[in-house]
Amino acid sequence: VAPQQYISFNPKYILVYQRSQRSRSLSDHYVLVSRLQQVFGRGIVLNIRSVTSRADLKTLANTKVLIGPHGAGLSNMLFLPPGNSSVVEIRSKGWPLNCYQVQAHACGLEYHVVWAEGKHKKAPITKLKVEAVVKLVRQLMQR
Repeated sequence: VAPQQYISFNPKYILVYQRSQRSRSLSDHYVLVSRLQQVFGRGIVLNIRSVTSRADLKTLANTKVLIGPHGAGLSNMLFLPPGNSSVVEIRSKGWPLNCYQVQAHACGLEYHVVWAEGKHKKAPITKLKVEAVVKLVRQLMQR
């Protein structure tokens, strides 16, 4: 959990987690980031690959919405402010694991899943409905 002095009670950022590996990566990652930046602004929508510094922890502790494909990067939700943040997991249809849903609820976070296309767990996630994600994030940011 993020140190108390870093946690914001009025989080503002939207973080889009980018997997460094091909498996379960979003083929539309940059399209999603670009569209979210058009709607919310470049200073609000940030792209993140890994958490490596105190500055990264501060950003996470001030994040309202964490978006990412199923993968270990979503575990960074541990550093989001509880009670006022959301996790949006992007999964291939038919992917049975709900571990991040369980983790989100245990952390006091709201959880949402967006379904996309993907042939199997080692393939990139394709055909993401970007506008559906934007609509969901709009709703989450207004809360």
